[in-house]
Amino acid sequence: MHCSHSLRSTLVALAALCGWTQAHAAQPALNSSTARERHSNTNRHELERAWSYDQRAYPLGYIPAGARERALKQIQQSTSLTARAAQPLIGGGPQWINFGPAPFMNAQITPVEPTSGRIVSIAVDPTNNAHWLVGGAMGGVWETRDTGVTWSPKTDDQASLAIGALAFAPSNPAIIYAGTGEPNYGAQDDYAGAGLLKSTDGGANWVLLAGAAFSGASFSSLLVNPTDPTLVLASVTGGGAGRGGELPPSQALPGVFKSTNAGTNWAQKLFGYSTDLKADPSNFNHQLARVAGDLAHGQCLGRLAHLDQAAAADAHRHSTLVRPYHQR
Repeated sequence: MHCSHSLRSTLVALAALCGWTQAHAAQPALNSSTARERHSNTNRHELERAWSYDQRAYPLGYIPAGARERALKQIQQSTSLTARAAQPLIGGGPQWINFGPAPFMNAQITPVEPTSGRIVSIAVDPTNNAHWLVGGAMGGVWETRDTGVTWSPKTDDQASLAIGALAFAPSNPAIIYAGTGEPNYGAQDDYAGAGLLKSTDGGANWVLLAGAAFSGASFSSLLVNPTDPTLVLASVTGGGAGRGGELPPSQALPGVFKSTNAGTNWAQKLFGYSTDLKADPSNFNHQLARVAGDLAHGQCLGRLAHLDQAAAADAHRHSTLVRPYHQR
């Protein structure tokens, strides 16, 4: 009797679910009352579920039928770069070659236009020019050892897939630094990072360093001393919290930072949103940093600062060279 009652209850529930599914398919877009109900809900689990769904349903308000199957088909079509002829992008002399993947049209954006992911950073092994690393906006670190013909992911299991900066240690390329967080604030779907990833075995294994110092921020550049792999400089700017240009709940201080113990501890040398950092090829102690006083100006305006540091005495001074915008 009890089993029969349970079976009837299950059948009723399934029938109701089927009815709801058909109604949902007939009217896939979310209406305004549903949106208001979601925002007024205080149940944490329901809010998490709604947030997860909304990320996948944007911008249509629903997940199109067959979306996963189409995504798998796209993956299968682009697994072998060698099956496609490389297309030169410019003619005459040395040529640029498009390694792909090719932009796709079905990206659930309006208006429909070619869309692709973002490669934010590139690093080349100083001892092997066929060995490259690239960092994706939200795709982690990828490696090729055959000049881009084949690729393998290296950080899928790490704390952040948003990669802003990559650097080999010139004196020991087995040491790799990867700064997390995409520094392209204003992309409207960028993500801040969780700290600095470091590998001492060529990218096979990683450890997360300085999470407390850099969580909620984004690395824009990493420089490693040519003769000392423990001396690292970083430029850091703000980071976003995904679609819509939101900010994370808390952000680390931006600026230019220096570590003398291989990324474990950091000292701030410049304050402000720093979106680039370069070193003099003939003298690592001379650097130029791009710094702005606020996050909006950090992307397109700012000042150029000259840093001069004596490695032996750890002295450090800087001066502003250019300020291309007026204070209001």
